[in-house]
Formats: sequence, structure tokens, C-alpha cells
Amino acid sequence: LVGAAEGDRRTQALITTWLAQLYAMAGDLDLARQTYAAGSVMLAELREGEGSLLRPSMEQAQIELVGGNLAAAESALRQDADALRAIGERYILSGVLGTLAKVLVSQGRVAEVRALADELQELATPDDVVAQVEWRGFRSLVAAEAGEVDEAERLAREALAMAEGTDAPVLQAEAYLRLAWVLRSAGRRPEADAAYEQALGRYRAKGHVVPQLVRLEG
Repeated sequence: LVGAAEGDRRTQALITTWLAQLYAMAGDLDLARQTYAAGSVMLAELREGEGSLLRPSMEQAQIELVGGNLAAAESALRQDADALRAIGERYILSGVLGTLAKVLVSQGRVAEVRALADELQELATPDDVVAQVEWRGFRSLVAAEAGEVDEAERLAREALAMAEGTDAPVLQAEAYLRLAWVLRSAGRRPEADAAYEQALGRYRAKGHVVPQLVRLEG
């Protein structure tokens, strides 16, 4: 696709940042970061529209959820979220907030996710399945941390049912992973382990090496 977009630098640059995520999924972090940097430079050189919309912070964050430089990912995501709020953009903002929530959860900062989950719920349109899955999933983690076991499981299972209705293995894996967290918090270790294995299976189906799973599951 990068080759087919020859002459369209913006399209080439965007696809290059997406390609970088695939390299990260396959475990080649050096190549992923180099590819992401190349795509980002191309976008910066175009200097069109709002800079925040051309800087792919979500792609960087997806790489660093595997690579571990979560502070850099968080900083870029927060900067873009502020810029998007300032211009009243909502659809891209929901993706940025969902990715930011993943970064915070990966650092064990679940309590800080409540406000993001609330904002994500407000932004989520009925047909935005990703946002609908994610706000429920993140809220389930917050509820689990607060000891609200029944509410946590209800939300996690709602999110999983929505994710299972898609053809997106990573979305499904993340939903299973959050359910595993909720079940483990409730002391239901065998069920949690089964959900965790389902998450692993979905990630493997995608070809994702998923080292971030351990951090997410705790």
C-alpha cells in the first residue's frame, strides 16, 4: 500500500505509521520505531491542517504499549487530546482517549481511568463499537478496583459481547483481558485464567506477540 500510494505523500505517511504498528506486533521494536519516526517526519513536512490531526500519537502509543516507553506515549496522547478538545473534534478524540486509558492501565493507574471512561462514554455514538466496548471495559476495571464485583462483571461481559460481534481480534482480546482482570479481582482464578487464555488466542490469531499482556493482567 505504501508503494501504491507513490506521489500521495500524506497517504504514504499515514500508512507508514500503521505499518510501524504491525512491526511492533511482530516484536521488531527497532524497526517499528524507525518506521513510525519516518512516517511522522513525512507528516510534519506536509504542514497542512491542524498539527494534532497529523501527528499519529495513537500509533506511537500502540508501539510503546509493546515497547515500554509509556511516558512518551502518554505525553503525546494528552497533548493531542487537549488539541482535539479545543477544536471540538469528537471522533478522533474518542480513539485518543481509549488509547490513553490503555497506557494508564498498563502503568497500574486504574483509578485515573474513571474520568477518561466517563468522557469516552459521552463521546461514543451508538455505531462506534470500539468506543462502546472500551468505555465499558475501562469502567469495569475501575469498578473491580473499588470492590464493585457485580457491576464490574456486568460491564466487562457487555463489552465482550459487543467485541465478539466484530471481526476485530485485538478488540476481542482486550475485552477478554479486562474480563480476566475483573474475575481475578473477584477471586475467581480458574475463570480468570480461562478468559486470559481466550485473550491470548485472539492476540495470536492477529500475529501479535503481546508482551503487554502481563502488565495489563497484573
